[in-house]
Amino acid sequence: MKKTFYLSAIILFIFISLSYNSRGQGVTIVDDITQGQAGTFNDWSESGVMARIGNLIYLYDLENYPYSLWVVNTTNYEAQLIGKYKGIYENIEYGGKLYVSVREGSKKKLIAIAQDNSVQEISSSTDTKRFLTVFNNELYFADDDVLKKYNDTSNEVTDVYEFYWFAGIRDMTATDNNLFIIGGIEEGTALFTSDGTNGGTHNYYTINTGNEFNSKIYMTPVGDKVFFFYDENGEGYKLWVTDGTANRAFALKSHEVLSFDNLNKNKNIIAYNGKFYYRGDGAEGDNLYVSDGTVS
Repeated sequence: MKKTFYLSAIILFIFISLSYNSRGQGVTIVDDITQGQAGTFNDWSESGVMARIGNLIYLYDLENYPYSLWVVNTTNYEAQLIGKYKGIYENIEYGGKLYVSVREGSKKKLIAIAQDNSVQEISSSTDTKRFLTVFNNELYFADDDVLKKYNDTSNEVTDVYEFYWFAGIRDMTATDNNLFIIGGIEEGTALFTSDGTNGGTHNYYTINTGNEFNSKIYMTPVGDKVFFFYDENGEGYKLWVTDGTANRAFALKSHEVLSFDNLNKNKNIIAYNGKFYYRGDGAEGDNLYVSDGTVS
């Protein structure tokens, strides 16, 4: 079934040009963002663009249930329905295909959509496939407390590492050299690096002992460093940085009243020119911050 429709969207690009102390500062307010700019930092969109691969644009519609996934061919502007799902979650491009985490019936699946619009089921279980990350030409994802990887050449899914069940896997990203994971250990939650093998997955820094329920951490690679937000023992969110070694994992700045309802990774966090920019709201209002990962 094909359907032609129009999608109205506003794409906002902000280019930041500023003079910055080359010797480095921990975290600096770049600009004061006036409150009340409706829509600029809205995290609650019900439809929009998911991804673009070649001349294909993938769209999601969360306004009507079951939710739908569409593809538009920009050569003829025709739209085709890929499928309807009980849930549409994360997506990533890998090997020229779009991989999407969805819920279909009682199953949570990872599917691959080829450019001919064919759909292949990659993995299926009762748990949402989360933190889709490409590293060393393989696709990694969390399936409950198990780190798995998929190779599109062999078409195989293999288990890499099982984390402690209580915390499981909280977030994951990759630099050129390592996977970085926040995952569960028996004593609490720790930072891990991995080369993609079980024997090469190690925790190197415990960031929390006991129970914690961070829901939005936003691990973001900037060069060989990774920035993330963490609420340590309920003391308020802090901006952390790590390079994969225990002596280079530390908190940069506290945000006791930071609202993560408005801190959206796709809109309000960006790596640019070797620095980490993010929007954070504090007691004095909304601010744009920048960090080079060092302490002044």
